[in-house]
Amino acid sequence: MSYFLVAQQASTIIGNTSADANGKYIYVGYDGPGLKDSVQIQDNKFEYSISIKEPINFYLSKDSNFYYSEKDIVTFYIEPGKIEFDFDFDDLSTVKIQGVKTETERQSLRASKIPLSNLIVENNTILSELYKNKETEKEAEQKKTLQTEINQYERISDSLKLELGKLSLAFAKSHPKSYLAPEQLYYALTRNGSSIYFDDIKSAFENLDDEIKNSPKSEELKLGIENFTKSQVGVPAPEFEMKDLNEEIVKLEDFRGKYVLLDFWASWCKPCLEDMPHIKELNQKYKSEGLEIIGISEDKNVQKWKDAIEKFELSAWRQFSIEQNQSSVKSDYFVNVIPIKILIDPNGKIIQRWRGGGEPNQLKLEQVLRELFK
Repeated sequence: MSYFLVAQQASTIIGNTSADANGKYIYVGYDGPGLKDSVQIQDNKFEYSISIKEPINFYLSKDSNFYYSEKDIVTFYIEPGKIEFDFDFDDLSTVKIQGVKTETERQSLRASKIPLSNLIVENNTILSELYKNKETEKEAEQKKTLQTEINQYERISDSLKLELGKLSLAFAKSHPKSYLAPEQLYYALTRNGSSIYFDDIKSAFENLDDEIKNSPKSEELKLGIENFTKSQVGVPAPEFEMKDLNEEIVKLEDFRGKYVLLDFWASWCKPCLEDMPHIKELNQKYKSEGLEIIGISEDKNVQKWKDAIEKFELSAWRQFSIEQNQSSVKSDYFVNVIPIKILIDPNGKIIQRWRGGGEPNQLKLEQVLRELFK
């Protein structure tokens, strides 16, 4: 039966456990982790019912704050109908769901990603250690050597994540009727370098079963494909109008005839802040030549945004708050990680886009500007 063409139906989750768990509580979440409800274990089991139209990601936790721990929280997909399992209250990883199509697909996909995921964890462990060493290193030459190593492992990280994206794309291609397909295509779309298989993502989306393509889960993917398309190199930059730090209303079109560098950042983003000395240099060097730098912060706390501008002396170029303006500029430019820098030519066309901070992208940006203003 189609999930999306019917009214809401009941999904009943029954967990059987041992007598020593009686009287204890299981905390329930769905549509993302976080407390939605609680249920007490009685007669060696708990039972929870929810009305749903489609498969949803469901969370069980021993902790009402949903702090992550392998033994204290578990997530799985539920569908209309009865879902029953045995589990050990002291170890929620013992929950094994069977007979739920979407969950079976998720488990299979997850297993296929384990080798790459393990490599990413290993790579991130090395990166974390390198960053710590760089932070405490006093010698300039050794800092430079460490930064070179960091750049190398960052490239490896991006490459591995892109390979994960390819696995997600392959899954969606081979499972056009799966409820997981839209989120897997969106995952593939948000990998660094996804432009190399963007046409495949669009094709896979078009080939999804109509029920899946028209499901609520596909809305984010549709918008992502649209925003990805209109924010890539070679297309007109999406227009925006916002109030800047000084309450002046500014439009992107105000800067026709100039090169514009959009810098998406936040006060809590360490790579963003590490790039700021370089941004200052570019502003001092090229502002008089016709470069307009525009900082766009995704800080939810507007005061922290203002404090960071003052602390790091970033008011020499225009600064905007997405939160303060309630602007769609982040999604319009398909910004899903920061820092991201986007260079727009005097005619309003996007000519370069860089994802991530650090020396490699700084050098690329410097080289492009040097060529433009020579």
